[in-house]
Amino acid sequence: MAVNIDNTASSSLDVSWDPVVDATSYDVSWSESGSSVVLDSQIVNDNAVTISQLSPHTTYVVTVSAKGTNSKLLAEGSVPGTTDEGSKSMWLFPSAVFVMSKYDS
Repeated sequence: MAVNIDNTASSSLDVSWDPVVDATSYDVSWSESGSSVVLDSQIVNDNAVTISQLSPHTTYVVTVSAKGTNSKLLAEGSVPGTTDEGSKSMWLFPSAVFVMSKYDS
């Protein structure tokens, strides 16, 4: 089962997959790359989902399990995806401020 990362942001991944015949739901779970600890999961009825509230610049492994009647596993696939680095703020401070005024006498 092919799983795709369609779009990345600093705190989210857009994930999609081809529909599986006879699937009644899809269990989407994710963990940090190199870890076997599942951080969270959600059950969806569509073939796409946005996973949010992720850490910036982190690689996750997303696993999608297609379930049929009685939660029978029909297919499964995984894909790695890396969130973007996140926004960088740049502060510019002027080195001098000139105030010019014209006095009329």
